[in-house]
Amino acid sequence: QAMRDDQRYTTGCIGHEVDFKSSTFRIIFSTPNMLRAAATASHFAADATYKLNHLGWPVLVMGFLSRESPKFHLVAIALTNTETEKDLHFFFTHVKMKAAAINGHPLKVKYITSDAAPAIRNAAQASFGVSPVMCYFHVSIYFLSWCVVHVFAGLGFFVGTPLTGWVDLRVDPILS
Repeated sequence: QAMRDDQRYTTGCIGHEVDFKSSTFRIIFSTPNMLRAAATASHFAADATYKLNHLGWPVLVMGFLSRESPKFHLVAIALTNTETEKDLHFFFTHVKMKAAAINGHPLKVKYITSDAAPAIRNAAQASFGVSPVMCYFHVSIYFLSWCVVHVFAGLGFFVGTPLTGWVDLRVDPILS
């Protein structure tokens, strides 16, 4: 059942599941306003982070990017104790169902931006029927790491970034 209009700013649980056999759980939160805002969007982004709780459980995030207001707009957030394709499919499916119930029509997902994790890519394909595109920042990090190891290794420089740390390629035993 869709949330009532007087609950448009109230955060609510839009899906939950506990599996005692596999010791997993999933819980998804959103608001009617966030789901309504996604009604006209076509470019969505999804990812997981592990830095938001002391237990190291993944927090799944889904939002959209708009041309009118070029920033990330949160649609839903989920807490789970694993980051599997099943968890992400559950997350995407419940967001899709609740958005359709609130908006009266399904989300029009043309693009999903994510990282290269197989679980998120396969779940997006199964839930929305689109192949995710790689996030620019993830591509940049992978490319930079490749350059550090393959291009600059023979030049004898100190190279790196704030993300990878500085490495003296002349003496680093890992890169030798």
